[in-house]
Amino acid sequence: MRGQFQEAALSSMTNIAEGFDNESSVEFARFLGMARRSAVEVQSLCYATLDVKHINQEVFQSCYDQAKKTQAIIGGLKKAVLKNPHRPAKPSATSKT
Repeated sequence: MRGQFQEAALSSMTNIAEGFDNESSVEFARFLGMARRSAVEVQSLCYATLDVKHINQEVFQSCYDQAKKTQAIIGGLKKAVLKNPHRPAKPSATSKT
């Protein structure tokens, strides 16, 4: 179950990164939706590990609350991205100042 937790948490982070690399705000928002769903998966896994007594109530609550905060942050970012469809140009890796 530890691996599932790690995969879900990592999936949330990598979906944000992958979406950010898209040129389209709509596509970025789609990836943010996937990232948010991965945070929901973490919450589900919190319940599963509590049910089989791998964690106590205190650890459950901390994990659950952090996943809920993560969902809210990602949801807010998604709304902001969709409100502003014009994304700024990404800095070029080869540009020199």
